[in-house]
Amino acid sequence: MNEQNQNTPQDSLINLLLADGLESALPKIAEILMNTAMLLERERHIGAAPHQRNVERNGYGNGFKPRNFQTAFGSLELAMPHVRISDTPFCTSLLEKGSRSDGKRIILGVSTALSEAEVHWREFLNSLKERGIGIPDYIVSDAHTGLRAALKATLNTSIWQRCQFHIQQNAQDYITKQDLKKQIATDIATIFNADSLAEAEERLRRFIESYRDTQPKLADWAENNLPESFAVFALPREHRKKMRTSNACETLNSQIKRRTRVVGLFPNEDSLLRLVTGVIIEISDTWETGKTYLKPL
Repeated sequence: MNEQNQNTPQDSLINLLLADGLESALPKIAEILMNTAMLLERERHIGAAPHQRNVERNGYGNGFKPRNFQTAFGSLELAMPHVRISDTPFCTSLLEKGSRSDGKRIILGVSTALSEAEVHWREFLNSLKERGIGIPDYIVSDAHTGLRAALKATLNTSIWQRCQFHIQQNAQDYITKQDLKKQIATDIATIFNADSLAEAEERLRRFIESYRDTQPKLADWAENNLPESFAVFALPREHRKKMRTSNACETLNSQIKRRTRVVGLFPNEDSLLRLVTGVIIEISDTWETGKTYLKPL
């Protein structure tokens, strides 16, 4: 095709400006720019342009899904490119950032490994950074040794919140009397439900004092571990309840397990990833188009 007859994105932008003027053309220009950026990001992610043969490519284009995206210019109609790949589902960083600003949840990736060792978690987190996730403001997870080490190695400037649900469960291992477990669980919940960080720290101090003599192992553990679950107090009060645990991820994992149990044994790792990727793409689509998880302040 002759270069003079090709219609490039730049030509489309110029034509819009000439036909409609700057103010009227801005929403359409934003759509073109974002759609073009997502296509370029897909090419970078899979390592190949459309119709390009490349044995080292990471995946293949898998069509588009329409997305309504709210901006300062108004509502934009975007065509989100999807990818069929062997290791992680594709989500564009543009929509990740947009989803964070209007409170929607989105699944960023999936991988398989033989263990939860630090090296495997680090590889996964680095893959997210390479795709443009940037540095998250806030991360909540359990205190798994491999995950914590990987977070320190890759995202150490992000605020880390230890999951309050998991830490409640961990506390049970340090209680020596069965009849005290329910009361201690209530006491710890009271600490977590404080109105402020200062109040939580004061409640923790009283908790440690009350159990120092009767449950010394619990008191020592609480003094060293419970403060790791106080980072949530840095968030607005309206967001704390949904951001103080990793329960949303645990629910997601249970949905994945339910689907994989039906199959039982997989012939290889790729077949497992294809099934799991399909499951989480469906879930992520539901989250993105469903109700807002965190209401904007």
